[in-house]
Amino acid sequence: VENPIDIGRSANDRLQALGKPGDRLLDAVASCRARAKVLQSPFGTEHELCTDLLRLMAEVPGEVAGLLAGNNPYQRKKGDTWRVRLIAGKEAPYRVYAPTDGPSGEVERPLVLAFHGAGGDEHMFLHAYGAGLLAKLAEKHGFLVVTPRTTDYIGKPEEVRKLVELVCNEHKVDRTRVYVLGHSMGGALAARLSRELPDLFSAACCISSAPGVPSSPVKAAPLLVVVGENDPIVPRSTVERQVQQSREAKLTVDSVVVAGQ
Repeated sequence: VENPIDIGRSANDRLQALGKPGDRLLDAVASCRARAKVLQSPFGTEHELCTDLLRLMAEVPGEVAGLLAGNNPYQRKKGDTWRVRLIAGKEAPYRVYAPTDGPSGEVERPLVLAFHGAGGDEHMFLHAYGAGLLAKLAEKHGFLVVTPRTTDYIGKPEEVRKLVELVCNEHKVDRTRVYVLGHSMGGALAARLSRELPDLFSAACCISSAPGVPSSPVKAAPLLVVVGENDPIVPRSTVERQVQQSREAKLTVDSVVVAGQ
């Protein structure tokens, strides 16, 4: 029986000739290399607690074979998949969750982009917050979820657009129902993206963060702001003041206060 280190090393050796600049499968090759690298150090990686090692051992050789044949092995892929894409040549990790029930490619699905808070990572929304509630909701209601590492996208709205475009190329996405949400630091980013990319997102949700106020009139996607009644870090009064200022700026903003939290 092969061990994960041998599988990972073999995969990366076979991928050496692929992934050159301009390659249409550049990000897919980068993902496969990163996944193989996890296999090469399965007990010394930041991803070890959020990666099914046996599943990875089974999937990576097939992904390599697909890439060598000129195919994208992540096209219409169901379930939870850890990926990377390249931003200025550096790996930017993210997870994709595609419902496992129902047709894989015929149905256009809504897409939710979810940004974690400070100190977190791309695993938070699918494996930590709410014990993976977002994945369960995606499975139940039939929508796609993408959870990037937030710090890779702060101040980079066009990279957010490229990520969404990548997902839309790999899955059937209803482009009229693309949403962004975030918690804390990620919530602030979600609120900014509602103003920076109103053509991309149908609506946004900012959780446990002040939404900010535009300095000049802007078009924005509708925004929901959720704040805890007793939040010691982002005071309710600050959030409510900024929500009111946003409304005065003619933005569509709703808010919810979670009692006792």
